[in-house]
Amino acid sequence: MLELLKRNHYEKLMDLTSSATQSIECVSPYVKTDATKSLLSYKKAATKLSLVTNPSLRNIMSQSLDTEALSTWLGENGRLFGYATLHAKIYLFDRKYGIVTSANLTNGGLHSNLEYGVLFNDQQLIAKLVNDIEAIYHDPLTNEIKQEWLSELMKFQQTLKPTYLTTVMSEDSPTNLLMKEEVIRTQLNGWKQEIFELIKIQDDQFTLADVYQYKSQMQILHPKNQHIEEKMRQVLQNLRDLGIIEFVGKGIYRKSY
Repeated sequence: MLELLKRNHYEKLMDLTSSATQSIECVSPYVKTDATKSLLSYKKAATKLSLVTNPSLRNIMSQSLDTEALSTWLGENGRLFGYATLHAKIYLFDRKYGIVTSANLTNGGLHSNLEYGVLFNDQQLIAKLVNDIEAIYHDPLTNEIKQEWLSELMKFQQTLKPTYLTTVMSEDSPTNLLMKEEVIRTQLNGWKQEIFELIKIQDDQFTLADVYQYKSQMQILHPKNQHIEEKMRQVLQNLRDLGIIEFVGKGIYRKSY
């Protein structure tokens, strides 16, 4: 079976969700609360859930991705994964039916936008899709999102939101970039603030080696710390968890604000 989807994404997704008895796996960089709640309202209680998305600060503060939607997903005992370079939109049901589409898990994607996708149950194609999704789950670029991490992200988002939206959500410019960085900087402290200061002076994409160039300066600031490089890596991970930077592989990072 091969079916072209156009204006009927919502109906097909909800039908397949209500029929799934084992698993529902969604891959979508943008996820909104209303669309999430609609999908989950059709789910059988025992059906397992997983979602791969991109929880960058840029996506969250532009309101393309709702942290409430992610919390709702976890509240249904779903597994949640973050993947920095994600652009694909995939929906897989019981690993028997697959949809590859342009539609995100948003009301726009499922209702109002002109989206195209393909629904299929060819088992060779399904097997390839399963392999690709399993590869994402186990990719070093992927981080599994737990409730504790999400709670910290939501707190950080709410603190930034009033100033961020009123000062920087207009057209990109050098001035706006400086304002974004200052808003973020004031919400960090200690090591996080110090490493963020190093990130600010990097290009949009930078390497671990670029950050390590400042090891001696960090050693002066923290003379009792005998594991400066390890600490710098740990703090980069903390900033990734807050959506400020993305890890794109092989010691390469990217600003995501």
